Amino acid sequence: MSEGNGVDLGTVVAMLHGVLSAQDTQGRKLDSLAAKVDDQGRRLDGLSAKVDKLSGDVATLRQTLIEYHASVLGHGILISELDARLRRVEQHLNLPPAA
Repeated sequence: MSEGNGVDLGTVVAMLHGVLSAQDTQGRKLDSLAAKVDDQGRRLDGLSAKVDKLSGDVATLRQTLIEYHASVLGHGILISELDARLRRVEQHLNLPPAA
């Protein structure tokens, strides 16, 4: 149905319908990607919290070991000397060596 100016309105309407359909499809894909990005962000936040807790636990463990080491050295006993004394006691009592 050409109107004399060479433009077929049916073709234009069909083309616009195709553009709108493609736009809707792209909008749904974009919404899906946004949901996935949000999910990944929540997961990263959870991992970050776990890493922070683990860092605190490692710091606590390090402090405990430092205090233990200072305590052992403060009493004048080196761990290597303690191991040697334990071996002598085991031998004296005819005990099997500790694993």
